[in-house]
Amino acid sequence: MEAEAGGLEELTDEEMAALGKEELVRRLRREEAARLAALVQRGRLMQEVNRQLQGHLGEIRELKQLNRRLQAENRELRDLCCFLDSERQRGRRAARQWQLFGTQASRAVREDLGGCWQKLAELEGRQEELLRENLALKELCLAPGRRPSSPCPPADPATWAMEAPVLAAWAVPISCPWPAPQMTEDTASFVPTPARSASQAPG
Repeated sequence: MEAEAGGLEELTDEEMAALGKEELVRRLRREEAARLAALVQRGRLMQEVNRQLQGHLGEIRELKQLNRRLQAENRELRDLCCFLDSERQRGRRAARQWQLFGTQASRAVREDLGGCWQKLAELEGRQEELLRENLALKELCLAPGRRPSSPCPPADPATWAMEAPVLAAWAVPISCPWPAPQMTEDTASFVPTPARSASQAPG
């Protein structure tokens, strides 16, 4: 029984000689069937291994393509980062330049505005001065001893002596119904002369 359980390679020559011809043929065929089954199983295993190997090779090719695509995207992103960094640097330089320009422009505007305010103050002062002088002239023209509607010198020589420099400074055209008096070396006496314009008035 133990001899039947083992294979032909485990039998000795004496055991094989003791077996009959039919038993040897049966064992031989059984061994051949086992060997064929092992070969078939081995072929199936090889096919499975080859199939898995082809799958792995396909995955490797896909991974290589993905790696190349990722490398290309990496280069593009690196170039984009360099471009954005250069743009950021240029934007910062432009911002500093505009800030400097704004500071200088605001300083210039403040200076110009200060000059304008100073000129405006001077003009306001001049306007007030002109208003005061106009009021003084109006009071002189409406003073007693003159006609209210005529800006001519008064008939009183003493009043004329005080008002003549103001009228001459403003160069007001004077048209009087009577000749204007003229001062001589003696300021106390006046000599009547023909009427003349304010441009010829004594300074």
